[in-house]
Amino acid sequence: MTTHFPAVDNGRTRKRLSLPRRTILAVSLAMGFFLIYPNIAKLLQGTHAEYLQNGSTVGYVTFFVFRYLYFSLLCYILLKKGITEGFETKIYRTGLWTFGIAVVAYLLYVAISYISDKVLDWFSVILLFQFMTMWAVCTLMGYAYSLYAQKLEREQEIEQLRLDNLQSQYEALTNQVNPHFFFNSLNSLSALVRNGDEGQTLTYIQNLSNVFRYVLGSEGRGLVSLEDELAFLDAFYFLQRTRHGDHFCYKISIPGDNKDLELPVLSLLPILENIPKHNVINGVTPMEVSISINTEQELVVTNPIRKKIDQPGGRNGIGIANLQSRFRLLMGKDIVISDNGTQFTVRLPLKQKEV
Repeated sequence: MTTHFPAVDNGRTRKRLSLPRRTILAVSLAMGFFLIYPNIAKLLQGTHAEYLQNGSTVGYVTFFVFRYLYFSLLCYILLKKGITEGFETKIYRTGLWTFGIAVVAYLLYVAISYISDKVLDWFSVILLFQFMTMWAVCTLMGYAYSLYAQKLEREQEIEQLRLDNLQSQYEALTNQVNPHFFFNSLNSLSALVRNGDEGQTLTYIQNLSNVFRYVLGSEGRGLVSLEDELAFLDAFYFLQRTRHGDHFCYKISIPGDNKDLELPVLSLLPILENIPKHNVINGVTPMEVSISINTEQELVVTNPIRKKIDQPGGRNGIGIANLQSRFRLLMGKDIVISDNGTQFTVRLPLKQKEV
């Protein structure tokens, strides 16, 4: 069983902080023992010897145990009240609540003590000190915990807001991928239709369907296996070959035991789309793209540089910047881009799949 405390609802479901009741009970029992220590000391010193001789030893011991349980129960109530009230009110209001409980408990204890003829526990200074100590310590402890719990809740809320913001950023970045690829694909399809090649058109549509299924299914996905990205690449490669013929090819060298490594979904798409956008591809200058894994468990995509005279403007560079942002959000790492004048290389960090 746990005691749950109110948490601020900011329009989202959030796990409330809780303190196990057994923890409150353990603290209460320990405080109860601490509070009756003066009574134990008197008993050991023989201060109550005369009472024990004139009265019932069994009755005295029974009341002694009752005193301990009564104090422990009151500590439990005061602690619990101090914690729950601390979430909703200021400390002086919490103190008034717990003081009222302590006064009622004190009067009830005096009445029980009087009825039981335990004269020593009627209105002694020690008894007043015990109840005042219970009230002050339990109130402060309960209120202190409530402040600590509220601090943790605020930290959790800030972290949740940060995660929500990252998720929103990631979804916005992912959505930027789709329009650019969509228009390129339609241009290629329209060219096939104009050429009247029905068989090639149907095959293109099938592969285009596979590509779009993967692209549209990427929404809400974070990391995917390298195997999934490579399966997507097969269909995407057919689309690229349709646009550029045999002058554009991929050379993939990835061992099978590395295909369970993960990376952000659609990591390869912006890199491979940028290659024909920025480079001349024809029979004289064919393009071979190398895709491999290095010793640092990075996916390495390399292509020769054959720059176009007229470089595209507008959205130029957005795809790679988008990819960089997604890697930072999901992997906490940057992609590495290098250009030595003859080769353009992008290194994508990979991570082991969490079990």
